[in-house]
Amino acid sequence: GAAAALLRARPEPGERVALLFEHDAAMIVGILAALRAGKTYVPIDPLYPRERSAYVLEDSGAAALLTNAANLELARELAGDTVPLVDVDAAGDAGDAPAWAEIAPDSPAYILYTSGSTGRPKGVVQSHRNVLHHVRVYGANLRIGPDDAMTLFSSYTFDAAVMAIYGALLHGATLCPFSWREEAASGVAVWMR
Repeated sequence: GAAAALLRARPEPGERVALLFEHDAAMIVGILAALRAGKTYVPIDPLYPRERSAYVLEDSGAAALLTNAANLELARELAGDTVPLVDVDAAGDAGDAPAWAEIAPDSPAYILYTSGSTGRPKGVVQSHRNVLHHVRVYGANLRIGPDDAMTLFSSYTFDAAVMAIYGALLHGATLCPFSWREEAASGVAVWMR
């Protein structure tokens, strides 16, 4: 439903779409919806300073902001009247499947922004080909498979998360996001067991 809702709101192929999600399953839904719709996703962490989030949204040229009910208020603040919102929780039934876009290997999959420690944050683009190649090598080296469970500690705005997310999903492993915001560090060992 989320990918179809995104395509209904923004049918143009290849656009950039900002994502605003917590560190949980909805975040994965947002990523997959953007990719399925043929969009380039730009992740925004709801706990980042609003100035940074607003800058990333504007600088990326995002044509829409994909979010959920938990982040809708912040999404409205960031988007204002200029960027349309798509709420995955309100997407409902997909209905008839839209004509899915064909995605060229060299088209951008996502844009991650640097920390900005040496100035303004800069967007770094990764193509579908680069992501798939890197994850294939990573998965083969670690022999990741359906019997594995992979932790996801890093925010989806960092490269470290890319390996965990796609390493698990593209090799049939279980992906287990751990939210440092909701859980105490002392609970990590119990959670991992």
